[in-house]
Amino acid sequence: MAKTVRELLNKAHSLYDNGEWNKSLEILENQETISRASPQEAGEMGVLTGFNYWKKGERENAFYLWRNVVDEESEGWTKIAAASAHAGLGMYYAEKGEKEKALEHARLAQDLLPEDATLNQVMNLNACGITLANIGELERAEEVLRRVAKTNEQLEKSGDSAVAQKAMHQRGKNGYNRVSLVLIPQKRWDMALYELLKEVIPRYEEVGAETDLAAAHHRVSEIWINMGNLDAALNAEEDSRLLWKRHEDDVPGRVKMSEQNIVQIRKLMRERE
Repeated sequence: MAKTVRELLNKAHSLYDNGEWNKSLEILENQETISRASPQEAGEMGVLTGFNYWKKGERENAFYLWRNVVDEESEGWTKIAAASAHAGLGMYYAEKGEKEKALEHARLAQDLLPEDATLNQVMNLNACGITLANIGELERAEEVLRRVAKTNEQLEKSGDSAVAQKAMHQRGKNGYNRVSLVLIPQKRWDMALYELLKEVIPRYEEVGAETDLAAAHHRVSEIWINMGNLDAALNAEEDSRLLWKRHEDDVPGRVKMSEQNIVQIRKLMRERE
């Protein structure tokens, strides 16, 4: 029996969460699946396709998809899809340095989201936190990211194992964003390291999110460098490189970047001898 569009969407979400962005796109861009989708499912597919492209570094493709969801909201796509698209657009404009547009889309995303946000909707709030941090609104960003963390921690206690596992993964991502966008820029090294080692990495390991783990180990390395422990920094960056190599097809540039970081750390170690 052919899978329903909802089943395929759930699979695409899982692949996205695991960093398998190309495989997620194969499902989302399948013409047969698109033709069977309801307006609500079509909106969700457009949003998730955009987030996959964003992860792959294809910013303009992501922008086009999110803009399309916002423009087509009146065609029957839900407010949740529109909120997700606004959250993505906020990230896009923040990266472009267009602060007012970024703030407006972040506001629209938060206004459209219900208080009792579901798992997939929590991602939208996470995106709002990213937007606020990227335009220098660190206090507001931390407030949003803490709200996301609280929601995820509640969902981790769900009796539905699939929901609980996904919430665990989302909580890890939330903590990673807080470290990268709020704590590290403020040089709160001890708190950042604790968050990664005690909250983020264990959750990523539990759900087997290897690309997220690779990014987290790189952040650990960065923090250790700033705290003066180069041996620990080297070990963390080597862990990051090994994990990236397993997913080189998705983001090939990450392996090269990690290898360059290892070379730089070893150079620092020689200079200190």
